[in-house]
Amino acid sequence: MGPGKDSRRATTPLETAVGLAPMGFLDKLKDLASKNKGAVDTAIEKAGDVVDQKTQGKYAQQVDKVQDAAKNAVDKTPPQN
Repeated sequence: MGPGKDSRRATTPLETAVGLAPMGFLDKLKDLASKNKGAVDTAIEKAGDVVDQKTQGKYAQQVDKVQDAAKNAVDKTPPQN
């Protein structure tokens, strides 16, 4: 960005229509994830199972680590008000 340029981006029509500011979308996702931890954990498990199946278990240990990290991130996300 050069001098005098605003680094913030404009709100898109979709964001305006659903009442979300540019960072509001991520906040909304975090809120949904924290309120639906069981469903998110299930989705994380299923995604890992698909990766294991497609790679024939070649990266099973790495997939397990990523699954654990994703679940921990969801567990640490407090609900937004």
